[in-house]
Amino acid sequence: MLSSLFLSAILAFSPGGEMRTAVRLPAFSVGKTTVAPVIDGRADDPVWRNAPRVPLMLTRNTTPKSGDRTPRYGTDLRLLSDGRTLFLLAIAENPEAGTGKPPREVWGADTIEFFFDNSVGMLSGNWQTLIMNRFGQVYMSHRGGDIPLAKLDPKTFQSAVREEKGKRWILESAIPLASLGITEQNRYFIGQVGRAIPGKREVSAAGDLTGSFHENYRFVRFSFASSN
Repeated sequence: MLSSLFLSAILAFSPGGEMRTAVRLPAFSVGKTTVAPVIDGRADDPVWRNAPRVPLMLTRNTTPKSGDRTPRYGTDLRLLSDGRTLFLLAIAENPEAGTGKPPREVWGADTIEFFFDNSVGMLSGNWQTLIMNRFGQVYMSHRGGDIPLAKLDPKTFQSAVREEKGKRWILESAIPLASLGITEQNRYFIGQVGRAIPGKREVSAAGDLTGSFHENYRFVRFSFASSN
């Protein structure tokens, strides 16, 4: 999934035939921590205070006529790593929080979706996906071609959700890097992270997507920080 090669040596082609390199992709930071946050659906762990944020913008097909790419429902999304685990915090505004029932399918509710490229940074279309909604439901899947896939292990993955009725829901997750094919030597990984709110017809992401998280040619680069 990931590469320990020099960034300049990693090439990919977009559907339009444009040659791209991982170093040119939009980049976001994963903060470094020596203390793991408690996975309890709360945002009060001290380690989250200075964690890098990943801003999300509306996808093109959910952008209003005004052209404003700012989501109506804010998402404060932060990433940390201790070299062994990727930690995710999402504070998601939603006036429907604390109401309703879990849907039949995970993606039938307000969700955070995380895609991890598994093609050694080549953007070939191999990826794993992790979908988590406000009811605490989790979905894991992967798509691979000729490249062997590391698979997320439900037994080692941790996730917790807490809802504040009428205000927001908070998601905390801990994803073992080994289950993503990442080692401590990796300085970055390729992927996409975003949020989909079906009832509000609002989809936002870290990358400039047309409308689908599966647009691997629009994936971004997540770089591990050397310090907080």
